[in-house]
Amino acid sequence: MADALPYVDVDRHRDLQGRAAEPWIRRVVLAVLAIFVLVALAGGFGQATESHVVRAGAADLRVVGASTLRGGLLWPARIEVRA
Repeated sequence: MADALPYVDVDRHRDLQGRAAEPWIRRVVLAVLAIFVLVALAGGFGQATESHVVRAGAADLRVVGASTLRGGLLWPARIEVRA
């Protein structure tokens, strides 16, 4: 077999000696990202909605939406009119 190049450390590059912590570092980083994604899917981030109801003799009006809005964003709102 030919001799290795002078900048190639055979023990480290082929046999992976001294690299025992690297898989655990990757696993911890992926676990942190997975926790972040799970919290986001559970609704841990974002803005809570508020509900306002106005009652009159003939009908009730209910508006459900965000209390404050930022410009340039699409936002959902629900308007219910009950006669």
